[in-house]
Amino acid sequence: MLKQSLPFFLKIATGTVLLLTLVPSSAKAAIVWSESSGILEANNFWYNPVERSTSIMGFNEEQQVTLDQEIPHQILNEWDDLTNLLYLDPGLVVDSHMLYFAKPTSISGRMTAEATVKFSGKIIGLIGDSSLFYPYNDLFAPNATKKTSRFSWTLEEEASWTPLDEVQFVSEDTLQLNWTTHSAIDPLRVLTIRTVPEPLTILGAGTAIAMGGFFKSKVKLKREQGK
Repeated sequence: MLKQSLPFFLKIATGTVLLLTLVPSSAKAAIVWSESSGILEANNFWYNPVERSTSIMGFNEEQQVTLDQEIPHQILNEWDDLTNLLYLDPGLVVDSHMLYFAKPTSISGRMTAEATVKFSGKIIGLIGDSSLFYPYNDLFAPNATKKTSRFSWTLEEEASWTPLDEVQFVSEDTLQLNWTTHSAIDPLRVLTIRTVPEPLTILGAGTAIAMGGFFKSKVKLKREQGK
């Protein structure tokens, strides 16, 4: 009986291992360039000069960062409000990404740009002001060459002299950006959390694969015996 049951449990193990290999490398969440539009991939400007374009640009920052303290993030489209903040709890493991709009200096006047940006993880925090970037750059941009907060980068709320730098959720992993800029850099740090199947879910699916193969072989055996 034991000899007969061993292959079945081996099939369960094989099915589970197969599923684990298909789970996105416990996946570091990243910008999904192929499913985004209106955005160009840039070098990480914490270590390189800021690249300018007539399009919104983006890059992935540090991945799989375990938060060692509360991290503030902002209420959607209330970019001037630096007092009523939300907080992510210590212990969360997050991935960080930066989106920004910096038009070429050769172009005068205000410019607008739109983009739809999809991430491979669930969005859990948005930060649109440099005063909230720098205190936490050791986590999201370690050993950055730009170490001071002398840069005043911020998304703008609607005012008499400027429209709103609008960010809207298309879904839990996708943002729609409608931004304008005159000369400053419009930035947005996006924090995401990966979503992968729970271990028990993977084990259950592995069992289902093995069961399917087990019963299929039983049916095949009966057919052969009936001939």
